[in-house]
Amino acid sequence: ATTAATSWMTYAAMAATLAGAGMSAYSSYQQGKSAQAQAEYNAKQAEAQAADAQMRGGAAANQKRQEVRRAIAAQQTQLAANGVETSSGSALNLSSDTAHEGELDAQTAYANAMREAYGYQSQATAYRFSGKTEKSNAYGQAAGSLLSGAGSVMSKWPATAGSSLTKTTNKFKIDAVSHG
Repeated sequence: ATTAATSWMTYAAMAATLAGAGMSAYSSYQQGKSAQAQAEYNAKQAEAQAADAQMRGGAAANQKRQEVRRAIAAQQTQLAANGVETSSGSALNLSSDTAHEGELDAQTAYANAMREAYGYQSQATAYRFSGKTEKSNAYGQAAGSLLSGAGSVMSKWPATAGSSLTKTTNKFKIDAVSHG
């Protein structure tokens, strides 16, 4: 009876070890899926920020161009009110310089927004890569948990089932020799 109880307890311990390994593996698997889902969410947020930066850059450039047109109109109105010919000479140069500087400012605002958008797009790529890496690592941990659990059970196996198997095999051989 003691041997049967010990054997039963050993098998129960091995089953618990396997169940624990299975739960640990499943937990690692779920953590990997969760990490990848979170990374994908973060990537989509970064992409939305990139689109917003692009839109803001276009709007800022257009706004700057409108400001420059108003400034040129105000300059020409002031010059004309003072009796200056606005279509030639210094007045024309002033308007041309204002337009040129204003366009440079508009293009700078747009380029800055595009650089900001590129940063967000790069961040989205990094999030996705990180999510895939975390998922892969978690799957590796899951496999490691299963192998560790199986190894633990197998290390106990020869001490229990192996000895019973040997006794049964020896008995079978003895029976076979006796009847042969």
